[in-house]
Amino acid sequence: MMHALRSFALVAIAACLAAGSASAQDAAGLIALAERLQGEAEARAQSLEAGTVLAIGAEDSFLADTARFSSDAHALGDAIQASGGPADLPCIFRGMAADAAARREALEADPSSAGDYRELARTFSHAVIIAADVETEGPDTGFPPSCPASQ
Repeated sequence: MMHALRSFALVAIAACLAAGSASAQDAAGLIALAERLQGEAEARAQSLEAGTVLAIGAEDSFLADTARFSSDAHALGDAIQASGGPADLPCIFRGMAADAAARREALEADPSSAGDYRELARTFSHAVIIAADVETEGPDTGFPPSCPASQ
């Protein structure tokens, strides 16, 4: 499934992405955040699976950064849409944003769910892969400024 999603994203970006350097910068920031959060989510899942009880307070930086990821992923989707990029990419980023927000809320209610941490790690992993394509493939790297099919 992830391979098919990544393949679609590559083709869609290659054919139509007209995102400017702001989208590339947004993607780079999202990649850095998602990579860090992926590692932390995996570590927390492993700790829970090993029987460790996690103490999560109101100021938990992982949950705060997960909220920031949701906001940034949604904003990247908006930037792609505003620039006339492929229609499915905004949906993909907004879906990742919504999934991360829902799992963050679930973990605020019950921080003992290793499964929620595993699913967050998976979402962050997908974000890294797809955002890397947005970061490197756009008009500033030689791609056409609009979808050839629309010309």
